[in-house]
Amino acid sequence: MFPGKATRVTTIKKGPQRLVPPLAVLQALSAELAIPNLDEHVFRLLEETNQRFIEAIESQNGFSALKIDQSFIKLLSMLQIILISTQSSAVSSLM
Repeated sequence: MFPGKATRVTTIKKGPQRLVPPLAVLQALSAELAIPNLDEHVFRLLEETNQRFIEAIESQNGFSALKIDQSFIKLLSMLQIILISTQSSAVSSLM
């Protein structure tokens, strides 16, 4: 595998398939919990990044699409970290 160079689709072996449904539920729950904490600035960043991705795909610029996709994923990861730290602080204050 070459990080930042290519995405490779591979056959899923029998073991990991059991993880897909729980992971999907956790991702959905994460999004559901995050949305009320997002502001207009974050929504604008997500929409702008998504629009740039669409334009790169439509212009068949695979390299740009890959880089934009990576920046979108980094943005989502940062949002998850912020949400987790916010929730962790809220839970700690209850104890």
